[in-house]
Amino acid sequence: MNDHSSPGADARPRGRPGHSRPRIRAFRSAVATLLLLACIAFASIAHADPAPFVFESHAPGDFGSGLSVSPNPAGITFRLLQRTAISEIGIHAYGDGVHTVYGALYQVATPDTVPDVAGDSRLIGTTLLQPSATLADVSAPLAATLEPGWYAIMVGIGRYGATGTTFAITMPKACATYPCPTRASETVGPYIVNAVTNARSLQGTTVRIFARGQTLPPTPPSATDFLVESAGPAAWKSTQTSGSVAPGRAVAVRFTVDREARLRHVGAWMFLGSGTVYAAVVRIAGPTTPPPLPDTTAFTNALVGSAVIDVAADADEYGADLPDVALTPGSYALVLGSGLLGAQGSAYMISVADQITIDDALITDASWGGIWLPPVIDHYAVRLTGIVPELAAAAVTFGDVPLGVEATRAVTVRNLRDGDLHLAGITLGDGAADGFALDTDAAACAAATLPAQGECTFSLHFTPSALGARTARIDVASDGVPETYPVSASGNGVPAWMVTPGAGPHGSIVPATPQVVGDGGSIAFTLAPDPGYHVGAVTGTCNGALAGVVYTVAAVHADCTIDAQFALDPPTTLAAVGGASQSTGVDAPFAAPLQVRVANAAGIGVPGVTVTFSAPASGASALVATSAVTDADGIARVDARANTIAGSYVVDASAAGVPGVASFDLHNLAGPPAQVVATGGAVQSTVVESAFAEPLALRVSDAYDNPVAGVAVAFAAPASGASANLSATSATTDADGRAAVQAGANALVGSYEVTATAAGTVTPAVFALHNLAPDIALVVAIGDGHDYVAYGDTLVYDVVVSNHGSADAREVDVAVDLPEGIDAAAASWSCLDAADGACAASGSGALLDRATVAANASVHYLLAAPVRDDAQGATIDVGASTTGPYAGDIANASDSNWLVVYRDGFEADGDD
Repeated sequence: MNDHSSPGADARPRGRPGHSRPRIRAFRSAVATLLLLACIAFASIAHADPAPFVFESHAPGDFGSGLSVSPNPAGITFRLLQRTAISEIGIHAYGDGVHTVYGALYQVATPDTVPDVAGDSRLIGTTLLQPSATLADVSAPLAATLEPGWYAIMVGIGRYGATGTTFAITMPKACATYPCPTRASETVGPYIVNAVTNARSLQGTTVRIFARGQTLPPTPPSATDFLVESAGPAAWKSTQTSGSVAPGRAVAVRFTVDREARLRHVGAWMFLGSGTVYAAVVRIAGPTTPPPLPDTTAFTNALVGSAVIDVAADADEYGADLPDVALTPGSYALVLGSGLLGAQGSAYMISVADQITIDDALITDASWGGIWLPPVIDHYAVRLTGIVPELAAAAVTFGDVPLGVEATRAVTVRNLRDGDLHLAGITLGDGAADGFALDTDAAACAAATLPAQGECTFSLHFTPSALGARTARIDVASDGVPETYPVSASGNGVPAWMVTPGAGPHGSIVPATPQVVGDGGSIAFTLAPDPGYHVGAVTGTCNGALAGVVYTVAAVHADCTIDAQFALDPPTTLAAVGGASQSTGVDAPFAAPLQVRVANAAGIGVPGVTVTFSAPASGASALVATSAVTDADGIARVDARANTIAGSYVVDASAAGVPGVASFDLHNLAGPPAQVVATGGAVQSTVVESAFAEPLALRVSDAYDNPVAGVAVAFAAPASGASANLSATSATTDADGRAAVQAGANALVGSYEVTATAAGTVTPAVFALHNLAPDIALVVAIGDGHDYVAYGDTLVYDVVVSNHGSADAREVDVAVDLPEGIDAAAASWSCLDAADGACAASGSGALLDRATVAANASVHYLLAAPVRDDAQGATIDVGASTTGPYAGDIANASDSNWLVVYRDGFEADGDD
């Protein structure tokens, strides 16, 4: 196998700047990176373990004569959609087993690009094949690593050491009919290429050509490669009759750039070309905005860079170098046309059917009335390649600089690499003669190591010595891409005039010293008011305009002055600064005046502001002036006097145009106690030994009837007789001047007064109370059930004490008086209700007990009283009575029996 230079990124034919020869290969990182590793093999080789096929034009077959190998090689164009390592190429053929043919691998730009057999400009490598006398696959090593794209395998004699003669070696027809099934959208051919003219002739047959190898992972993208492509390098053709590029007709493809880039090359798939066409990159407003129409001022203004491309009739990728066009992030369009920018030819765009990455083409024709339209079905293949710099620095612009005046600008270079970048020098490439000079601080940057996103800043000076525009270039060398990064600088020397600034009190002006300004030039001064002040006016002999705090002098044509004056900012706040929280007695002045300070945002007091004071119109309030004007310190003052109503309230202060209010929390204190007045329970009654329904409540107030809190009030009830039991003999008034105690009637019935007095008052509060007797109505009954009794018999009396009232009768004395005719010593009694605790259980002698009789209940006694044998008189009369502390406790009853002697000594039935 013969080794040939791989057409990599730097193998592109070079033309004059901005031009290229026809058929130049695409300049992009994705084209073939070719590694030629194989050796020549002079015979078919046996494979113990052959590599898989990566391309086959057709399956093996023999249907008669196909193509004989001759000095005009036969071949097939095919595409690879993946990065592939080719290990060998071969054909299906027969010969004499002695002679050899060569197999050659070419790179081609498009499906219809003819392999450069005549010039070998895109030859990847060759090998020798030695077919035997028997029809079979014959192959030989040819090692190359190929990127996705279009390639051609050619087979011929008379070159590269091939010994075969014409018609000695034949590749038979691979199928019975023509055309027969082929690999659609993947191959073109077979064809024969004239080795002298490089003209291609498609053949009406099918032969078997193949390649073996392995597919590989994609080549990792480089962070410094820039690529914009509207279709992949292995795109299949669609038609070749669309997208005319000629004077008055143009094609555009829009694209977006998201980081700084520098274009180096442009390419496009075209055919049927003649002369030259231009490729222009223009900036557009947005990704969907059409570019300006060619041959317009807007197109010229939007132009970023351009190149002229030589085109020819063959289908190929035609391109040209761009003059290091710098792109910043934004939207752009690549416009291909003619009739401008030195291009006067024409060509057609090749339309592609797949691998489309940017489907955003536009076409225009001068006859359409100045519009861009999308092509109906066509898609074009264009490429822009370049680098993504690993350094960044903005162009340095000095603008107008007066003659003899030195101007200085900072130049900042930034590392865009993910890792460290080492600077290797900073020099002034040109411009020293025009007044440009690097500062000594550039030396520190020149050998600096910048971390990722790190920066280094140095200074560039411009001192014009002559009128007119001047330019310079700074070359920054590093180990990055590119190795030398250019930074452009520009300035304009103009005549000099003196502008003298001045500033009044409460501010300053920067610059503060006289400034030299070129004729017709301008200069901006920054006005710096002190905190709390603003620019009031700018006067002087220099005309200009004030925008915020920047005063820009108009075009200067003579010495002039400016004078800046400053004024106090308007008020923005007001706040209470004195007397904000205080108290005084009713109808008395407050100790401190009410003071409000009005200030601006910087806290400076603003004089001459009218402050309005507002006190409550009713209730507790104060007498104050309705307004006051702030003094030199921004303070307004008024005196205040409490009215006669005690309580807390707020006096508000406000000023027109100033947000918010200042509030004063004032409190009018009640005067000393002057009167005590009963407010509850003043006249009431209750049953003895029960609580009065209402507490004894009172209110202590001052001379203006304001309640007085914290006053000790003494309550007094009668010491004897009907009276009240008080819960406390003294109480302290609350915040409302009120105090109260609970009262309960003692056990005595009657009317009386409870008084309440407070120190400082003359008349006490009086509570007229009445203790009522309880609702008790006792009735006593006594009887033995007989009218007669015999001497010596025992009378058994039933004594019942009943309470018909609504209150319980307590400590009621129950007594039965026994006459002399009764043997009192032998008498005894018992109480049937003793278990309820209403009475004693029993006793001897005459009945005498203290009982409790519940409301609407009774107590029942039995009294056994023996009649004396010697009782005197005709009857036995017994009396029962109840007594207690209340009138209802008193009741009386009696029973009488005749003393008789019964016949037969007994009382017979029916005797009374």
